[in-house]
Amino acid sequence: IAKPGLMQKMMGLLPGMGELKGMMDQVDAEKDMKRLFGIIDSMTPEERRNPKVIDQSRRQRIAKGAGVQHNEVNELIKQFDAMASIMKNMAGQGIGNRMKMVQELQRGGMLDGGGALAKQKKGTGKRLTPKERAKLKKERERELRRRKRGK
Repeated sequence: IAKPGLMQKMMGLLPGMGELKGMMDQVDAEKDMKRLFGIIDSMTPEERRNPKVIDQSRRQRIAKGAGVQHNEVNELIKQFDAMASIMKNMAGQGIGNRMKMVQELQRGGMLDGGGALAKQKKGTGKRLTPKERAKLKKERERELRRRKRGK
């Protein structure tokens, strides 16, 4: 699956997925897949079977093992939960109804162009300490003064 261009070829072979194939050209699917595989490979078999057991300390361990930020692990788990409920809804339906659901998800913004769940809004990151805030403020003021002198 990690071979270059394989995701686009696979999407082209699926009936009704031709338009998604074109959208995937805009998304670096292979890079995302490698990142996701890294996160999943950093999980224990129990965590893969039942993601509900993944608490905050486990998420940090998984993130360190995969070389990503812990919010990316959180995002993957949220996407998994969302897709699990969607798959349960689609399980009893025919192929026509499934395709309609995929199109509705795309129109509603739930799916990005690559067929994956749209990314959740990212947080602002860690909060700064008062010292860090003061240092950042000084740097901004210096930069502003430099720009004024340059004009």
